[in-house]
Amino acid sequence: MPTFFLAIHKQGQQRQQISMAVNAPGFFVIGNATGSCVYPRNNKLVPTSLERRGIRQMFLMNRFFDGEFMTFGLDVIAYMESDQEDRVDPMIYIFPRMVKCTLFNKFGSSGEVERHDALCILPLNVVNEKIYVFLWFWFVILGFLTFITLLYRLVIIFSPRMRVYMMRMRFRLVRRDNVDTIVRRSKMGDWYLLYILGENLDSVIFRDIMHEFANKLNHNYQHHIHGVPDA
Repeated sequence: MPTFFLAIHKQGQQRQQISMAVNAPGFFVIGNATGSCVYPRNNKLVPTSLERRGIRQMFLMNRFFDGEFMTFGLDVIAYMESDQEDRVDPMIYIFPRMVKCTLFNKFGSSGEVERHDALCILPLNVVNEKIYVFLWFWFVILGFLTFITLLYRLVIIFSPRMRVYMMRMRFRLVRRDNVDTIVRRSKMGDWYLLYILGENLDSVIFRDIMHEFANKLNHNYQHHIHGVPDA
């Protein structure tokens, strides 16, 4: 389990630096001369490896089929809706069911090699075309859901009101003014860490933690405004 170090700096006659080892997998801490901030790593706010892998597989499959896979499902829909006399089956175009193949070569009466060709039936392609039609629609659905999820996460990152709303809906015992103070005077990583913490704590205990944290933020803000150094 990785160990990260949270550095807390205080200014005064003696500048102290306290390093506290924190076993927090999935988080990293960035510190500077005035403080530190916890940021999420590999969490719900960034695209997961499964989402990225699904999109990557669709592009790789399109390259494997020479650029025919991206519009494969749309071509199948257009084929089903077109007239029988004018339509060309895209499934047979990508997965042919009958091909020309060379059976064997032998020497003829003149001493030259004779090639014997025939028409070969590929019954497995009848199954393959149905599988890849399903995969096309499956990738499209996953891509749409991934886009909606990314849009939702961007709203969370750039909208403090959305973060307040989420915390209010999830933790109803926490006072509204405490939530407003924490969201307004802390960073995105702090909010996410508190949100994950609240999901794993008793609601009453988490309410007290949020109350104390909001009071601490207000206290530090007042000291910063009036220029009063911390004790």
